[in-house]
Amino acid sequence: MLVRLCEGVVEHVGYFVVCEEGNSISPEVSRILVSIARFK
Repeated sequence: MLVRLCEGVVEHVGYFVVCEEGNSISPEVSRILVSIARFK
């Protein structure tokens, strides 16, 4: 996952495929999805 620090805020720089349709969600993917949901 590409990120950068801009004035103390972490920003996503590019696209990152977390999961694909039909695949199971691992605990690691679940943590990523929760952290993304908190940013919105």
